Amino acid sequence: MKEPLDEIERKLFNLLSPNARVSNRKIAEQLGVTEGAIRHRLKKLTSARSMRVVAIADVVKSGRTAALYIRLTVEPSRIKHVIEHLVKVEGITYIAQVSGAADITFLLSGTNLSALFELFRRKIKPMPGVRKSNAIVISSVRKHDFQLAHFVE
Repeated sequence: MKEPLDEIERKLFNLLSPNARVSNRKIAEQLGVTEGAIRHRLKKLTSARSMRVVAIADVVKSGRTAALYIRLTVEPSRIKHVIEHLVKVEGITYIAQVSGAADITFLLSGTNLSALFELFRRKIKPMPGVRKSNAIVISSVRKHDFQLAHFVE
């Protein structure tokens, strides 16, 4: 398990979250530490995989405006197999094993809603072990906070 962020690391994260291109010098000035200390913290956090500095694309400008939120109920012995298959499907950007009314939930996005439903109908619903499936069209996103994420390989 990764160590929790200390106070300086949390402040560093909060300063980088809205604009990861801010200079180490500027961050150091705001936090009252040296630029070398900031470089050291960034290297430590990225090496420990506690933080990544990445580019985020605007979904609308990327053309991926069609999205389905899909829930699957799966035979317990097949959950791992189904997840392994879903990981390989282009357009799936989020997969979680959950409890409750479904066993797996995932987000499928693309440029064309009809194509997404076709992929869902032909490749996902008939997967061995899938008992029940439910696809929900995402018609409008009101909030999407991308600052925190699970780092998954």
